[in-house]
Amino acid sequence: MDAEAFFLRQQPSHMQALEDFDSRGNQIYRLEWPDGAYFEFEAFVQGMEFTNELEDAVKVAFTWKVSGKPRFNGTGGNGDNDTP
Repeated sequence: MDAEAFFLRQQPSHMQALEDFDSRGNQIYRLEWPDGAYFEFEAFVQGMEFTNELEDAVKVAFTWKVSGKPRFNGTGGNGDNDTP
């Protein structure tokens, strides 16, 4: 599974992803949207590619190797539409 984000050194989860990449161990990850919806999965970080296309912004493309069935909550946080 792939996702892109702006890499922020002050963001603890971004720095944790760097450590996870080195360890190659499975972790629980959660991708969150502004409305509270999220996608949660167990995986290990298979790859990270950094680009600096803008003056000060650094983008990172994460690649995860997912283990098991992901869980999606598309309700904005109340859990009514969770998929196991």
